[in-house]
Amino acid sequence: MTLLEFIERWGSLIMTAILLPGIAAILRSTFASKVDLDTEKNRITTLENKVDSLPSAKEFYNLSERLVDVAGDVKAINVGLTHITKGVDLLTEAERRRKE
Repeated sequence: MTLLEFIERWGSLIMTAILLPGIAAILRSTFASKVDLDTEKNRITTLENKVDSLPSAKEFYNLSERLVDVAGDVKAINVGLTHITKGVDLLTEAERRRKE
């Protein structure tokens, strides 16, 4: 059997044995596998769920308005407490003087 006859008889089998694994290796390195895609899909789904549970811009704005209202209420309470504290101090001083 000459080299030409050998190539004619076994050439297609040899080329298939060399080319198919090479093509498969190139495809594996170029494209993502199903497992990789499923992993990324799960990560994206988790991130979307976290983003969906975050407050919206409107909710942040409403919260900001409420905090401004609370700050005003606290200032008003502070003024009232200052007056009450002064009154209690005067009563305490008067009671102390009365006992002396």
